[in-house]
Amino acid sequence: MREIQTKHHEQKYVPKNDNFDEILGWQSRDAAKRMVEEEPTVKPTESDYTLRNKLIATGVGATAVISGLVGLNALGNSPEPTPTFSKEMTLVAAINGDSIFSIANKIPGHKTVDIRDAADYISTRPVNIDVLKDGLQSGEQIEVPVSINGVESSEK
Repeated sequence: MREIQTKHHEQKYVPKNDNFDEILGWQSRDAAKRMVEEEPTVKPTESDYTLRNKLIATGVGATAVISGLVGLNALGNSPEPTPTFSKEMTLVAAINGDSIFSIANKIPGHKTVDIRDAADYISTRPVNIDVLKDGLQSGEQIEVPVSINGVESSEK
């Protein structure tokens, strides 16, 4: 049998029957313990602290700038007013590939509202519900407002 002695410990360990797994396990535990107990070999210098402080200041500054921009953006994006759809309606025939959104995009004044509001208005009209239940097919007619928010058509 062999004796194993570590550099930092005076205790002797005698493994049973040259069990290499037991020897390696003991050595690994001893090495881990030494790593935890030993002082770090590289200590931070003054320039390391300066760099760390610069990075922290940069991060804080960037956060402040982003927060300010988000705040200004929130001030500039007040909620859109409720869209006003004209009471006058017209029938539009769908052509191949049309959707509620593509038809809503053809209504004068569509750029003044969120197009989802216009599509919702069209799809919830009682006369359109039956037509749209199976999806909009080419040739089907749906009722849409003549204008949105009082914007008149440029076509005469």
